[in-house]
Amino acid sequence: MLLADSGAEVHAVLVDRIGRQPSMAFPGLGDRSHYDVGYCRGFRPEQFVHFHFDRTLRRDEDWRAVGPDLLDHATGQANTLMWGWLARVDVARWVNSPWQLRTAENKVIQLAAAESAGLAIPATLVTSRVDELRQFARGCAAGVVHKSLNSPIISGHHRGRRFLYTSAITPDDVESLSYPCLFQQRLLPRVEHRVTVIGARTFAASLTRAADEPADWRRAANGHARFEHHRLDESLVSAIRQLMKTLDIQVGAVDLIDTGEETYFLEINPSAALLWLERTLGMHLCQSVTNLILCGR
Repeated sequence: MLLADSGAEVHAVLVDRIGRQPSMAFPGLGDRSHYDVGYCRGFRPEQFVHFHFDRTLRRDEDWRAVGPDLLDHATGQANTLMWGWLARVDVARWVNSPWQLRTAENKVIQLAAAESAGLAIPATLVTSRVDELRQFARGCAAGVVHKSLNSPIISGHHRGRRFLYTSAITPDDVESLSYPCLFQQRLLPRVEHRVTVIGARTFAASLTRAADEPADWRRAANGHARFEHHRLDESLVSAIRQLMKTLDIQVGAVDLIDTGEETYFLEINPSAALLWLERTLGMHLCQSVTNLILCGR
């Protein structure tokens, strides 16, 4: 809306919570589409299908077009179509290229990039073996947390869609691991930081935490309202800018934990999730993204 209000011609492909099943009709091998600027806030084409199960929308009759037995196949088809369409689009300047987003959303790549940028990272293990998890846990005085390696959305055929929060676990909670999982040393934060980077601008907000609170602040219904404006040390800002440069993205939200002894990098969300901070703290995030798209800064 801000772009359109500025007089720019806007073509949008929206993958979000929508009221009816999307219809997609893309041309075959005709002329390529040309755009001056492209902006990706996050690109997961499979959500065209996954939102089939989203909350109350699953009661809309239009969503019966994809049955549970076809979910995996339909997801693959939507994914392939969207990436194929993107390959036939010429964009003079990308703000968050979808190709770079696909890499930047990988948490293992994020952690390696953060470490190379000079940010401290928690002790981390990715494994599908319980014996390795138990050995790792013995070196973690405050315990272990589990998080997803990529998008924390689980789509089940019968149970709908669920968000997978970062959760404290013990090795005794896990009888077997049938796929690779990411485990980290649990950190007991005094403060958590959400640092939104938009081009050359950095917006920091902080949340004071207690050691007995859940590992993931997003579980609290009032979590957003408790954030306050914050000013980060310049050394952290410099390291975050290097991280963005390494990942080759211009917009993203970085999560940090300050334990009182060290500030650790947790992850970066290339989708950034702008609106809740703008509404809570009055940060001009959407306008900053608009300026970046229009002016390159």
